[in-house]
Amino acid sequence: MRSVIGILGRGVLPVVAVVLVYYQKTPVAYAWRSYEPALLLGLLGLSGLSLVGVQRGILRVIGALLLFVLLFMVLCNEGRFARHATRVAKAPVEQRQRLGRHFIVGFAAWPQIEKLAVRGDVGGIYLARRNVAGLSVSAVRRRIDALQSRRRRAGLPLLLVTTDQEGGSVARLSPPLPRLDAPASLLPLVAAARADHWPVNRWAGFQARGLAAMGVNVNFSPVVDLKPPPGISPANGHTQLHRRAISAAPSVVTTIGAGVCRAYEREGVLATVKHFPGLQRVREETHIEAGRLDQSPDELMHSDWMPFREITRHTQALMMLGHVRLTRIDPDLPASFSRQVVQQVIRRQWQHEGVLITDDLNMGPAYGHPGGIGASAVKALNAGVDLLLIAYDPDQYYRAMDAVLCADADGRLDHPMLRRSARRLDRILAWLGHRTVPAKDRSAAAQVLRASAASQFTTEFKMID
Repeated sequence: MRSVIGILGRGVLPVVAVVLVYYQKTPVAYAWRSYEPALLLGLLGLSGLSLVGVQRGILRVIGALLLFVLLFMVLCNEGRFARHATRVAKAPVEQRQRLGRHFIVGFAAWPQIEKLAVRGDVGGIYLARRNVAGLSVSAVRRRIDALQSRRRRAGLPLLLVTTDQEGGSVARLSPPLPRLDAPASLLPLVAAARADHWPVNRWAGFQARGLAAMGVNVNFSPVVDLKPPPGISPANGHTQLHRRAISAAPSVVTTIGAGVCRAYEREGVLATVKHFPGLQRVREETHIEAGRLDQSPDELMHSDWMPFREITRHTQALMMLGHVRLTRIDPDLPASFSRQVVQQVIRRQWQHEGVLITDDLNMGPAYGHPGGIGASAVKALNAGVDLLLIAYDPDQYYRAMDAVLCADADGRLDHPMLRRSARRLDRILAWLGHRTVPAKDRSAAAQVLRASAASQFTTEFKMID
């Protein structure tokens, strides 16, 4: 047995330990976060046992030093991570609430998010499949209602409750909500010039009623990136744009996307167009590295950018900024936290004063940016972005929030920019506050959902099993 441990320890285990320590407390390691310390210490322990069989003294000394360094790094990473959370918790209430309203945060379990939500440390939550597994629509609604009620009693604004419920392959809340095909499935049913006719209204209205019944008030949909041409597959294995995009024609995407957004708004839910500046021409996997667009702004304005500009001009939709660099405008930073892109294109050229939100800051281009997720969060707020999304690994909220709090204390935040951002957030909260589904209507909406899922949409639209 000792010989087996020795072989593994002298070969595989040290390499595995080094890799795991390197990724400790990062989004890459989130899947094993709950048992990360025990796993690392166990690997280091087994590696230590393997040193018993090392005959040469110098190798034993080197191995022992390596184990000591790795153990020191594990303890430092744990301590540093705990300090972020402690500093956030000890920050003044006014400062936490003033800056926390710019954060939309995911969570692993409901008790984890309750504390942040009811203290006002976040402005919104992100619902993923892990949060609704095994729950009914009404059960999720009761939990959200409890959070909203506690915030009202504390004098806090409405909580933004967000998700990704696009239809098709991206449907985070299905089940319990019915899973519909992606919006591209509407193309055979409706001409581009009449996208507000019944297919779009019915499809989006059904989707929005389900979300409203559950308590969701912001959906990160529709995808208005143009569809990649046939035979061209971007290196975006996670993004799967060819399955999610509506069409390659900007006018078709604009018309159907606007119809979807308006149908959502009629049900009291805000839509979000994504992922500006467009992913059709991007060949990088933006979950891992920043994409790049080398085309001129004039060329993009009449193609990739048309849906974003026109839909946000005529609806209340939010706009999600992707981790893509516009090299003709800002060759260094992705649009998600580029002041030049946000201010020069969106705010000044387009005169757009709607709410902007980053794509998940857990993604490589933001988390791996010099200074980490904290620096990216500070740059995004200073660029004029209103909401920071931290969805996949919610623990990274503490890193980002700590950095924002420190920047605020050090005078590195653009306070005039933050005040304008606060007014934009106030406007959408006021809009949502006047359109919240009354409690007496929710059970009726849930009954409609149950009946419709079994009849209406199985005959008029193809449902995904």
